[in-house]
Amino acid sequence: MKALEYYRRVSQSSGKGKMIDDCLREGRLWAEKYSTKQPSKTKPVTLRGKN
Repeated sequence: MKALEYYRRVSQSSGKGKMIDDCLREGRLWAEKYSTKQPSKTKPVTLRGKN
């Protein structure tokens, strides 16, 4: 959604043929900023040592 808003708002891209890249970058940055961090689903590491 933010990428589409950015596309409608700007009149020029950062370089020739880069408008889509700029829009995707804006969308990705917004998603990273407002997404929740999910805990990883990896198993805890168990150490096997001498007793």
